[in-house]
Amino acid sequence: MTVDEQDPVQRMGDEVTGLWRQVGELVRGQSRMDGRLDRIESDVTVLKTDVAELKVGLAGTNQRLDRLELSTERRFNRIDAQLERLIALVRRSETQGC
Repeated sequence: MTVDEQDPVQRMGDEVTGLWRQVGELVRGQSRMDGRLDRIESDVTVLKTDVAELKVGLAGTNQRLDRLELSTERRFNRIDAQLERLIALVRRSETQGC
């Protein structure tokens, strides 16, 4: 039986080399993650800006819609008033004609 013994200093050197390789991979992975997070933060900033612009546009649209509703309500009120006057005139003419 042959026992292959490695020099303890050589074994420690190999382990340190392996650890440094893992540290290098970790640093590269962290760098990629940082890049991805930067892109995500940039995208979120753009989305926040877009949402803010949409809110402003929606507020303007709501104001125009409110004005249109008020205008329409006033028109219907005028039409209702005119119909009431016409009904009153028709009733008066019916009672006077009989």
